[in-house]
This record gives sequence, C-alpha cells and structure tokens, in this order.
Amino acid sequence: AVPPAGGEPEWGWGRDNWIGILPQSNAPSDRWVDFWRERRLAPQLRLAREKGAIGDRAARDFDRLLDRLTLALEGVEEEGSSLLHGDLWGGNVFGTADGRPALFDPAVYRGHAEVDLAMSELFGFPGGFLEAYRERRPISPAYYGVRRHVYQLYYLLVHVNLFGGGYVVSATQAARRVLSRIEG
Repeated sequence: AVPPAGGEPEWGWGRDNWIGILPQSNAPSDRWVDFWRERRLAPQLRLAREKGAIGDRAARDFDRLLDRLTLALEGVEEEGSSLLHGDLWGGNVFGTADGRPALFDPAVYRGHAEVDLAMSELFGFPGGFLEAYRERRPISPAYYGVRRHVYQLYYLLVHVNLFGGGYVVSATQAARRVLSRIEG
C-alpha cells in the first residue's frame, strides 16, 4: 500500500470522475467498507432499480449483501489504500512504440488494491499481469474466497446500467456467492 500524500484521503479522491459514461462519486470516506457501499455499490444498485433491471428477489439479495458488507470486507482497513486505475481491463491497455504498456481511460481514486485485480480478472487483461502482481503484492486468501466477487459486483452492476439486463444474472450470482460464504 502507498500512504496518501499530504491532504489526500485514505479512501476516495479529491474529485469525482466517470466509469464509462456513468458518474462515479469519489467523496472521501474514513472507512473502506463505507466507501465501497456508499460510493460504488449503492449508486449502481439504485440506478439498476430505477431502470427496472433488477427484480424483487435479486434486490433483496443485494440489500442483504449491503447490510453485511463489513463481514465481506473484513481486514481490508489494515491493508491500507492504493492508487487505483479504477477501470483496469484489457481494452484500456495498449503498447507504446517501444513496447511498454500504456494505460488509459482511468477512473482513478484511492481504494483497496484488489479492486483493480478483480476488474482485470473479470474482463481479461494482457498475459503476465497476474504473475507480476503476485511478485509485488501477495494476494490474500480472502480475495479468492469473497472479496473478488464483492469488487467484481460493482463492475457487473455498471455493465447492467450501461448495456442492459444481460449482466443481471452475473451480478446476482456474484452477490449470492458472497452471501453464501459470509452467512455460511
């Protein structure tokens, strides 16, 4: 984790930005779980409900997950924050003329490092990334058990809101997977 520079929030960013064409609030928070609930999941769920994309049963599962999010993200606070790209998938990576990777289309903020990892695994990323990541930062067993699904849920809900109901099933499955593991 990289400690915030003077005046930077631990969780969030000094200004809002976008995830695709959707607004993304980065209002600072003292707790990661609150940031993830209030700045990421809740706004996307609200929009999906307004569009009628999520049925009552799925909505109840999402609400249950929001209520239990502290359990799903247990231990993250101690790991600290990192500067995130925020929209890290293979379509946002190109090679420069000299072969070095170049990232673009950032949705930058300070958050938990595993968010970018989860996004990179959801929609694909150039080969070698995961191995290089593991060399720099160990991956917690909690990531594979629960947190990956919590973080991917945000991007799945973004896709529900951008592209329609085809992503509802994947988002609902991610939420139910988390619930089954934390309610066990």
